[in-house]
Amino acid sequence: MRGRLRRLTDHARIRNAVLERAAIAAEHRRQEAGTEEAKLLASGLGENHPRVKSLRAQREAYDKLLSEQLVSIRNAETNKLRFERDKLAVLEQQAGEAQNEQIKFKTKIQEYIEAKNAYLQAKGVLQSLQNSYVGESVKNTATDSDPSYIWERAEKSDFPAKPNVPAYMFLAAIVGLVVGVGLAFFIEYLDTSVKTLDDVERYLGIPVLAVIPKNVSILMKNAGDSPDAEAYRILRAAVEFNKPYRDANTFTLISGGPGEGKSTTLNNLAFTCAKGGYNVLVVDADLRRATQHHFFETDNSFGLTDYLLGRAEVDEIIKTTRIDNLSFIPSGHLPGESVGILNSQRMTDLIAKVKSQYDLVFFDSPPILGVSDGSVLASEVDITIMVVQHRRFPRQRCSC
Repeated sequence: MRGRLRRLTDHARIRNAVLERAAIAAEHRRQEAGTEEAKLLASGLGENHPRVKSLRAQREAYDKLLSEQLVSIRNAETNKLRFERDKLAVLEQQAGEAQNEQIKFKTKIQEYIEAKNAYLQAKGVLQSLQNSYVGESVKNTATDSDPSYIWERAEKSDFPAKPNVPAYMFLAAIVGLVVGVGLAFFIEYLDTSVKTLDDVERYLGIPVLAVIPKNVSILMKNAGDSPDAEAYRILRAAVEFNKPYRDANTFTLISGGPGEGKSTTLNNLAFTCAKGGYNVLVVDADLRRATQHHFFETDNSFGLTDYLLGRAEVDEIIKTTRIDNLSFIPSGHLPGESVGILNSQRMTDLIAKVKSQYDLVFFDSPPILGVSDGSVLASEVDITIMVVQHRRFPRQRCSC
């Protein structure tokens, strides 16, 4: 019903709008005809002039059309009023039904609220009764049983009690001694570094030539004879006696890792040999971490790398030192793109040439682990000497 009333109302509204627009247009034309007629009469034309009659006839026609349209609009408004009254009646009927539904809902809500309040009240009473029951149960249990027992009565002591300090101190000393000794043996067991001469010969499979003290000084910088020089004289004698053949005069010193004193040992051994009358050459072939030029206090900007790259000859890179019979070839600057230049034919040619010019030639090599330069030099020279520092690196690292 509501949908039908809405459709009828919409139809009437559209029809009224059309009639109103038509009436406005007819009124506008009627006014134009009246204005034109007045102009013609004012210009001197008579009442019976054809144009005046024509305009008067048009105005009468527009008057009749306006009357008809006004009747239609009146009828439409009457229909619209009737439709609105019907719509109002429908809405009043729906409002009455909604009011009845609301009254029914309020009645049901009131019944629910009353039931909920009764439930909460009953629940509170039940909780109070349960608490009373628990309290009475605890009270009855405490009354019926004895909560405490006396197992032994306290007696007064004849003398005050105190800790036995001497016994505890003696026990602590024994335990500390046992734990300390055990911990020392355990740490020693975990320490896999080279600790004795037997470890060197057992794990490395090479003889021990000499034992050099730690923290020795640079012999060429000392005035006169130094107590550290005797260890290097022993090493020089051991090297001479352990030559594989008579003409073996090129040596390289290697180590398992950095910081074991390889460069210091080489420098002091070369100095000792020069003092013994040998014509000695020291070649700093540790291109990545050159140190020999610090010992000789000379410049390192020009040296072995210049020869290996073809920028100089052997005689040009050899420098004399303030020590008689001792010459030196610095490492020079190593270009980043030429890190493997030791493994080249020019290095082989250099070793062959200095071998014939000097009695002893010592090559300072990088550590054997991490880079391949040490292995390259060891394969080119006659004798390889390995420096092993006491308790420095694990045996596995030194024996690789």
